[in-house]
Formats: sequence, C-alpha cells, structure tokens
Amino acid sequence: MASAHSQVAATFDLRPIIICGPSRVGKDTLIKKLIESHPDKFSLAVSHTTRQSRRGEVQGKDYNFVPRSFFSNMIYRDSFVEHISYCGEYYGTSKEAITSQRRDRIVLLNINMEGVETIKKSQRPSARYVFVKPTCSHALQAELRARGTENESSIRKRVYRAIAEVAHAETPGAYHIILTDDDMDKAYDRLEGFALGI
Repeated sequence: MASAHSQVAATFDLRPIIICGPSRVGKDTLIKKLIESHPDKFSLAVSHTTRQSRRGEVQGKDYNFVPRSFFSNMIYRDSFVEHISYCGEYYGTSKEAITSQRRDRIVLLNINMEGVETIKKSQRPSARYVFVKPTCSHALQAELRARGTENESSIRKRVYRAIAEVAHAETPGAYHIILTDDDMDKAYDRLEGFALGI
C-alpha cells in the first residue's frame, strides 16, 4: 500500500505556474515568499527586458537586462515562449529560462496579460494561471505614485490597463485562481495551497 507521502508525490502537479497582474500588486512578493518557503519545490524563470534596471534590481535575478539589439536577435532566433512591447520597452520569457530549471521543481513565471494570451494560444508550455488584482484602482494609483519612477501620463495608462486586465481576468475560465492584494498573507496562503495542490 502506498504511503500518504508517495501518493502526494505521485499527484504533484509540476506544470509551470504563470502569475499575472498589474504593476504594484505584489506578484514579486508572492513569488519570492513561495520560493523562500519551498526552495526544493519552486524556481523562477527570469525574464529578459530592454528597460533599465531600477534601484535594487539585480541582473540575472530580477531580470536579464539586455540591449535592444540582443533582444531583437533572440526574437529572430525564436528564443522566446512569449515576448511583448510594454511602455516602450521589450519583455520576454525565453524557452531556456524554463527548460534550464530542475525537472523536479515547479517553474514560476511573472508575465503580463499579453504574454499569458500568447502562451495560452500556443499551449507551450502547458501551465496553471494565477491573477493578482489590486483592491481598487485608487490604491493602485497611489502605489505607482509612491514608486516615484513614472510621470502622471504613464501612471494613468497603467491604471486604465489594469482595469481592463481585471475585467478580462474575471471572465470565467480565464485563470485558475484570482488573488486580491488587500491581504497579502491570505493571498499567499491561497497561492501556496493552489501551487502545492493542498
């Protein structure tokens, strides 16, 4: 008779988990906590971007910061599972960022909605989808202003985009679970339970 542990291991879902949501809703915080709490079960696929690094961001850990020419060459070589242009910069997740992870770990991807739709259409990789939404647009606006890295026009664009993303995410079947950033402990508990299948 199989032990409870072996039964859990046999049913453990190793499909990548794609976490999506507007800026400043805590996606990075949730991902970091999940990896720190379960380093033997989760790893992060680090995306490429052409944007400049922000204070505190680390090359190869937060993003792979690359020149536009390098990114364009990766597109030409079909190196990405998804890539998009956002606010004048390019972002993408390379195939290698996923395949280079250990096979016994669940790969976590932090991708925006266009990237999610690209992956869903291609069905590569087969994945589970999580959306993190802001409590309200006013709270998101305040978070973006507090960051101090964008002008009012850019903030308005991000907020309008976030409203559209939330509306799409709430379409039945669009995401496996939707989390709200008003209580990050509760959001984390739900994410952890979903990720581990408990």
